[in-house]
Amino acid sequence: MGENQVDFEKIYKVVRNILILTMLMFVVKWLVSVINNKIIFSISQNLRNDVLRKLQKVPLKYIDSHPHGEIVSRIISDVDQVSDGLLLGFTQIFSGIMTIILTIFFMFSMNRKMAWIVVILSPLSLLLAKYISKKTYTLFKRQSEIRGEETGFVNEMITNQKTILALGEEDKNVKKFQNINQSLEKVSVKALFFSSITNPCTRFVNNMVYIVVTLFGAFIVIAGDLTVGGLSCFLNYANQYTKPFNEISSVMTELQNAMACLSRILKIIDEEEEVQGEKNLRNVEGKVVFQKIDFGYSEKERLIKNLNFSIEPRTKSGNCWSNWLWKNDFDEFANAFL
Repeated sequence: MGENQVDFEKIYKVVRNILILTMLMFVVKWLVSVINNKIIFSISQNLRNDVLRKLQKVPLKYIDSHPHGEIVSRIISDVDQVSDGLLLGFTQIFSGIMTIILTIFFMFSMNRKMAWIVVILSPLSLLLAKYISKKTYTLFKRQSEIRGEETGFVNEMITNQKTILALGEEDKNVKKFQNINQSLEKVSVKALFFSSITNPCTRFVNNMVYIVVTLFGAFIVIAGDLTVGGLSCFLNYANQYTKPFNEISSVMTELQNAMACLSRILKIIDEEEEVQGEKNLRNVEGKVVFQKIDFGYSEKERLIKNLNFSIEPRTKSGNCWSNWLWKNDFDEFANAFL
């Protein structure tokens, strides 16, 4: 190339367009990140509010039959796991979809036959990832349950520390905690193992697709329908097309963990609410009388049987007869109603 034969104006335009596209991509990624964070944390806030509202309306049976620490674990820890998984997953999915759309357009503009091979064979990696995810979902769900059980046990030990010391149950509770912790370790290791093989398996499938496209493209080059440079460019697009599948499979661990935690949260939200009966009291004298009262959370196990007591107006004590309730506990029992 001789002197004064360089088109600096054209080079300037190319550099300018590259800078504009780079800045535009930066702005788009920033906006997507901001919007994504706002949506995910809004979902987390709504989930916690919905769970707390539901806990105000569920029957007392539900609260007493579940460790309080386990319920707290669902509201705090499980919601955090859901938000982390969705935040990472949505980011990868958005960028992956944009990459797939653009690469498909360029591949079909170069060679339709090779493009169809890539488009048809690449989703095989997602089918393989889906097969593995069924196993990981069960394990992550079990992991979330054991983590909630562990949180509930710790909360119970801290709340009832004086009772534990009085009964000398320290060693017994330590062994029980070690068993729970050991179960959590086993399930977590299995869950991480199956989730970690997802990405290598999908990469193997995508590499096989890459090899098939390369061989097919070589025959097209020999036939003279495509240049070596064109094949190299097409293979680069094919490699970019398969990247989103690998990236999505790499975050499968977080997504499966998020879905497992979400199922535990939805179980609380789906609980039946206690029906509140409204009765208008008339001619109230202040005297409380209970006759032949049985109480229990199930038909087989009764906590109170044949309870009879009466309380005179403006008093907190009275006569009590019950097969299962000690008379010395009557004042404390009566205060719960007054």
